[in-house]
Amino acid sequence: MSDTELHKFAQILSVRLNSLTDKKALHIYRTLIPSDSFRNNVPLLYLDYINLNGRYLQVLSLVEELGANPSDLFFVDLMKFYNQFYTQKNIDVPHPSKPSQFDQFYSVLKGRYYGGCLLSANQIDSGIREEILKECENLPVSYFLLEIIPALILIEAFEFLDELFELYYEDIFEFGVWSSSTTQSVYLIGLAYVNLRKNEIKTARKNLDFVNIERVELGYEKYILLFYYLVDLKITFEAKAIIKNRFAQKKMMKLVKETGFKRFELLSSSYCLD
Repeated sequence: MSDTELHKFAQILSVRLNSLTDKKALHIYRTLIPSDSFRNNVPLLYLDYINLNGRYLQVLSLVEELGANPSDLFFVDLMKFYNQFYTQKNIDVPHPSKPSQFDQFYSVLKGRYYGGCLLSANQIDSGIREEILKECENLPVSYFLLEIIPALILIEAFEFLDELFELYYEDIFEFGVWSSSTTQSVYLIGLAYVNLRKNEIKTARKNLDFVNIERVELGYEKYILLFYYLVDLKITFEAKAIIKNRFAQKKMMKLVKETGFKRFELLSSSYCLD
């Protein structure tokens, strides 16, 4: 099966399992997770950010319990970090350290690690910056930056974001794969933030308007929408567009309630027009 077919399979099966009760679904996951084929191509391929504060976290705990692959265990540790960070269950949540097998890991997993480092430190130091740039020279950039760009938006690291788009614009907006609509949506939101910081508000608005949420992978949809409306709030705040700003506020609060990602409520509070 091609990567595109595998992604479709993972999505279809995951959505079907989500329609079952916790007891039935978790029984199926527990039965099948020891199989490398199922584990790699369903729970580890379909990232269910929508349910990261619920059932998907339980599924990841089963992967941790029943799996032995170092990259799988590292992935689970990182996703647990993201859950605690976004839900604010632990304000000073420690970020997982880099394992000895890190160089052998897949590009998205590496990017997820660096994204977590940025969120945990709430800043970018020269060491992390150099590591990210070095990885960009050897990895598929469109995959590697998938979690790094959102993290840079949250910590408002405008200069480094701008540098990455300057260096790797064509590589970032890669087409032709199943996940391209997801990655392109993330990067358009990042580009909108860059243009906003350059005071090019109309261009930033156009960047957001190009985001096609309907084509984003279901597991990522609400996660990406949180970043979308965070940047939308900043744009409408700068443009003093009160009605559109209030609309973005309502959308943001609805998403926070659905996902439990309270961090976004805190981050967006400074950009709400009264």
